[in-house]
Amino acid sequence: MPYVLGIDVGRSRGVAAVCRRTPHGHTPPEVVPVDGGAPWFPAVLFVGGDGDVVLGRAALRRAAAEPDRLARNPLDRVGDDAAVLLGGELYPAETLVAAIAAWVVDSVAAVEGADPDRVAVTHPPDWGPHRRRLLREAVVEAGLPNPLLIPTVTAAAEARHDHTPVPTGAALVVALAGGSALETAVLHRTPGAFELTAHATHPHPGDALDDLLGDLPPETRTATKERLSTSAEVHLPHPDGDVRVTRQAFEELARPALAAIAATIRATLTTVPPDALAGALLAGGTANVPLLRTLTACPTEDNPAATPALGAALAARPLPHAPTRPRRPFPGSDPRLHPATPAHPDGPGSDPRLKPLPATNTPGPPIPGSHLLPSSLGTDPPPGATPHTPAQRPDGLVVPHRALPDHLAADPLLLTPHVPAPPPRVQPPPPPVPDPPVLPTTLDEPPPPRPPVEISPLVPPVSRFARKRDAPPEQAARKPAARPNTARKPRTKSEDPAEEPR
Repeated sequence: MPYVLGIDVGRSRGVAAVCRRTPHGHTPPEVVPVDGGAPWFPAVLFVGGDGDVVLGRAALRRAAAEPDRLARNPLDRVGDDAAVLLGGELYPAETLVAAIAAWVVDSVAAVEGADPDRVAVTHPPDWGPHRRRLLREAVVEAGLPNPLLIPTVTAAAEARHDHTPVPTGAALVVALAGGSALETAVLHRTPGAFELTAHATHPHPGDALDDLLGDLPPETRTATKERLSTSAEVHLPHPDGDVRVTRQAFEELARPALAAIAATIRATLTTVPPDALAGALLAGGTANVPLLRTLTACPTEDNPAATPALGAALAARPLPHAPTRPRRPFPGSDPRLHPATPAHPDGPGSDPRLKPLPATNTPGPPIPGSHLLPSSLGTDPPPGATPHTPAQRPDGLVVPHRALPDHLAADPLLLTPHVPAPPPRVQPPPPPVPDPPVLPTTLDEPPPPRPPVEISPLVPPVSRFARKRDAPPEQAARKPAARPNTARKPRTKSEDPAEEPR
């Protein structure tokens, strides 16, 4: 079944959602498992010494032995002058993010049975045109044509607008509490989309909430925090006996960090006039904590962590076509369009008064004031006029016979005065352009630029890069050839010729 795909890479974890196309339109967005059947995947990437690339939870397991080859949160490194160092090699951050997106696309295609019609990828709201262009070029090079890049807060607003429409002109406050940052934004609804009018990114220790659960494995701490969102207590296995963790004890430890998040959200709400505020939305993984929802008093979606991905899938749907207005038929083209009044039997029209006058040669009554006309306006044509027999009029009016020169001579106002044409303007020749002066060559010329830093190309672990889908398995085991080096050169201030001291 055709579908569109929305990907929220995220800073610590990512989510994928799809909207499937049916004969009656697209279905509501739905989260698709990507990494081992889980509803989310870690936004990490591992590059091995032999060039193999591993993503998701498998990358975390490989990083236990070689932590210097694991890339965490490459989304925040996009646009930096320095590339990401993994195992002694440099990689552009946008290439790592594109590799994660391509891996998600291939994983979803394996579940859905076909590639998506369109892909939407989220990005932080504080990105400018430079970072968006880098990510777009990297995603297109990864084999995903025509991607849609949408801010995370805008995608979350689209998810809210899908079931609770925001009136046109109203404002919506969105707060995304993720693992390492809090994104707040004010969006105004336009007739066709949301307009991002204000945004801010605040660092907050969201991942530090997992550390409050003691010396447990990272995945166990995360799972325990998520279970405490729906259960009052959780029992964890331990060699010395089960460990009982209550929600009350966890919220007492997490209250200072959650209170800081709630204060930031309340400060954002005060920037919008009450009469223009349509509501607020709290989303993100940390929004699952019940205490944060209580402190902020903001509504959340059913799955706060997947709200940006669901909104991205909604934004990837094609716009509905506007209904065309039917053209009104011309009168007479439809036999059902009869005249309003039937035609009169005695005349051609519907009004009996509109009948042709009978032809007669009998002169009519004299025209008032005709005795005052001069004798030159009689029935005889004057000398020099073209002989012409006027047609008989039923009203008895006689048209005088007069040639055109006689009419012009009788009425001087009809004569057009002769206006001489103005003389043509002579454009002066343009002044000669002097040749540019030739500057003497000095010995203080800047040194030649340094050679670019060699950045090894990244071969993402997906079929669109390593091999074709229909290639035999023995070809997939071979290491693919390295692509040409298209990495950007990190430029420092001293290397920029425009900023050299003069």
